[in-house]
Amino acid sequence: MYSSADRAASAQAWQLYRDGRRAEAAAVVRSRLTQRVDDGRDLQLQGLLWHDEGRTRAARAALESAMFLSPLEPDAWLALAEIYERSGRRDEAQTALAALVERSDLSEALMPRVAALSGRLGDARVALELCRRALLRDPDCDEALFGAACYMRRLAFPNETIAGLLRRAVRLDPHCCLYRRTLANLLMSMNQSAEAYAHYRHVPLDQVCCAGCLRTMHEVFDRAGDATRRDAVADRLALITQQTNEQE
Repeated sequence: MYSSADRAASAQAWQLYRDGRRAEAAAVVRSRLTQRVDDGRDLQLQGLLWHDEGRTRAARAALESAMFLSPLEPDAWLALAEIYERSGRRDEAQTALAALVERSDLSEALMPRVAALSGRLGDARVALELCRRALLRDPDCDEALFGAACYMRRLAFPNETIAGLLRRAVRLDPHCCLYRRTLANLLMSMNQSAEAYAHYRHVPLDQVCCAGCLRTMHEVFDRAGDATRRDAVADRLALITQQTNEQE
């Protein structure tokens, strides 16, 4: 039987974890598991902590064991699905993901991660629906806007609609290099090089490692007559190409 003190201690550990105080949560859960190894909530929290630390094998074992002891929390289901996906166990990842998608208590914070996993598993429609659900709860969630734009592009939505979502994401987080690069690349495909230039000029070159993106940036700066940025991109592209050749 679980006492009220047990439940309070478990709830405290989970709250510490969700507040980002992982070291404190880990200390509480370790202490509790030395006293009682069959507590499902403590075990799944231990699995989550190990997952965050990159200890994939230990995390999977803890989460799989916890499944038989108590219902998994949404973040624990997501961690398990991500572990399966990274391990190449796609069928199991999809099964775990299906259980997660149906949860009514899926938080706004988790939805973009769940959508990203759905997209990696090849279900862009489910991923887009999750982004839509996240945006209904928080219209200013830049991650959900960016995710929705990516999945809409995969599903061949009109480019102007996708660009509108990306512009909103950039406004919400103007320092995100990925958002600006993605929008600028799309604008180039729409022959809107002037607006693409306006975004590319704010992209720090040291954050760009994609040769294809660099070539597009070089073209945009060249068209705009911005020789300084064009030449800087050329230098960066030469460095990336050299590094790639050395690794091969």
